Amino acid sequence: MDNLFYWFSKLIWLFVSPDSLLLIWFGVGFLLFWLGIMVWARRLLGSLLAVLLVIGLFPVGEWLLYPLESRYPANPGLGDVDGIMVLSAAEDPMSTPTVGSGGYW
Repeated sequence: MDNLFYWFSKLIWLFVSPDSLLLIWFGVGFLLFWLGIMVWARRLLGSLLAVLLVIGLFPVGEWLLYPLESRYPANPGLGDVDGIMVLSAAEDPMSTPTVGSGGYW
């Protein structure tokens, strides 16, 4: 069941992601233009142009991220820290003695 939910969520996200919605919006406007329904085609394509100009000229992404960034303090106090755990790969694997000498971890 988890596998089905995974693929279903990927399929739904294909149609509801913002870039896909803009592309579908353009496709519907172009289809209306091709069918000869000029009034609705002009309205859809004109409103799409306005939305793209707003997204391109104004910092819409920053406006959307601001509530998430302002929810938590920028540099919270760490208190008593015993150590730091880094969950990633090595920064420079060639400088690591084991990897740099041709061996593996």
